[in-house]
Amino acid sequence: MPEKKKTHSDFGKGLRLLIVEDEPILARLLRKVLELDGFETDSALTLAEATSLFDKSQYDVVLVDRLLPDGTGLTLAELFHDSPADAAVVLITGHPSLESAIEAMQLHVVDYILKPINPDDLRLRLRRVVNHLQQLRRNRVLEEELVRAGKTVEMLQDMAVRDPLTGLYNHAFFQDRLAREVSRSQRGQHSIGLVFIDLDRFKQVNDSLGHMVGDTVLRTVASILQGSANGSGFHLRDHDFAARYGGDEFVLILPETSRSGATVTAERLRIAVQMHPWGDRIPLVTLSIGTAAFPADGQSRDELIRAADAALYAAKRSGRNRVVAYCSEIGDSAQQQSWLDSFDAQRVLSLEQIMLSRSFRFAYQPIVAHPDRIIGYEAFCRPVAELFASPLDLIDTAERTGRIHELGRILRQMAVESYGELPEDCLLFVNLHPLEIYDPQLLEVSPAMEPLLGRLVLEVNKSREIVDHGRFRQAIDRLRARGFRIGLDDLCPGYLGLESLSRLDPQFVKVDMALLRKTRSDNRLRRIFQHLVEHCHAESIQTIVDRIEDADDSALARDFEFQYLQGFHFGKA
Repeated sequence: MPEKKKTHSDFGKGLRLLIVEDEPILARLLRKVLELDGFETDSALTLAEATSLFDKSQYDVVLVDRLLPDGTGLTLAELFHDSPADAAVVLITGHPSLESAIEAMQLHVVDYILKPINPDDLRLRLRRVVNHLQQLRRNRVLEEELVRAGKTVEMLQDMAVRDPLTGLYNHAFFQDRLAREVSRSQRGQHSIGLVFIDLDRFKQVNDSLGHMVGDTVLRTVASILQGSANGSGFHLRDHDFAARYGGDEFVLILPETSRSGATVTAERLRIAVQMHPWGDRIPLVTLSIGTAAFPADGQSRDELIRAADAALYAAKRSGRNRVVAYCSEIGDSAQQQSWLDSFDAQRVLSLEQIMLSRSFRFAYQPIVAHPDRIIGYEAFCRPVAELFASPLDLIDTAERTGRIHELGRILRQMAVESYGELPEDCLLFVNLHPLEIYDPQLLEVSPAMEPLLGRLVLEVNKSREIVDHGRFRQAIDRLRARGFRIGLDDLCPGYLGLESLSRLDPQFVKVDMALLRKTRSDNRLRRIFQHLVEHCHAESIQTIVDRIEDADDSALARDFEFQYLQGFHFGKA
């Protein structure tokens, strides 16, 4: 039995090597030497032949002559360099130069061998090449493992701060984020809105329909919070923060937002959840929401949380499906119970009753033009309930309990129906609360209102509380397209009034006579009003002075060239 051929070493074991050499004798010699070191070898005499072999097989090491009959070995080196193949190229050359060495390095040629070839030098260089190749591959494997490990770490980190059911941030991360926001706000001197959210009667959903349906409800509410629910129309700003507080409670952190701004966002969310198409199987889902703001309602993270939680508790106790903004009367538990006893049990119940029975009376005050020609009437609501001494009490209760949308719709419809037939050349002014802009049913018009479109003026009151003029203007434009006219009530002459005037572009503005009277002793205020009237005339905005009580008030308003006048001097409501 013949003896097996002994190899010098096995450093090339398991590696495929391609020899590209146009001298057949040298090519055979190289194959014989390198096979003794464990390489599996192929050879080619030309660049074309080598390219064909390269297309069919994968090689670990390529030993290529720099000069070939149909090209240069550097072409093959470039081919390997541009391909995903993980191969080490060694160049054979008989005429080395600095330029050729630099060119070879740019193509990632690992080493070069000089002719005539010394077998020992060849083995030494190829051993270094194999070590280099193996280290390169080990590094690549390590990099891939690190990438996979990095993704795993990211997943673990994400799991540590995310709620697994809803995908929102969890309670612990919320606490940390709120602490950081409070610290940042203390430095920057700006406010933070905090919104606490609770699903109404969620336990009944779990008990009657099962926890799987309950989980679906929680995930859906979370998707609305994230702005990913189709058609909800609810979106947070990029720097706002939503989390699952625990159980059926959620929370929003709204940086650089006042309490009123947080209340507007909360009301938009409440409506989005209530209007969501839950389907036949799931009953109507509603939210109770409490809002508070830093630093007005709490000087620290814990104080702010307590304030928002107290407001949420008040919202649930006062009938659910509403937003309650924190106030000092519901601070601690004793005050809260006192507020609930007096506010919930009486005012909330009374509000619900008079809205259901539509127990409202209406009065109408004329608005006159020069010379005392009536151009329209403003509708005033008179609630028929002892607890509401004035319409302001009624509005305040509706604001705190999240019923301002329903109340506004009822009052506008009744104002039109109660007046009767409006003279053809007259306008009817009815109030519109800023929070009503987010009512999805605002554009719906009752049959009684339809004939008056074009003559109905929606007077936006509390314009100082408008926090998002851009969104407000979009809603105003939709109302105009529907046929309504827009007015601003009680316009103040300061920055907020001018901002509302410039951004909302109303057709009417109304100024309180009490403020105008101050111009008799304040020349600066007088100049401001003169500029205001001039601006309105130039922009075709019609001006009204309200609460004119006597002839002196009327004369002062005429001096400023206000177009329309209103008040007891011309007719009681």
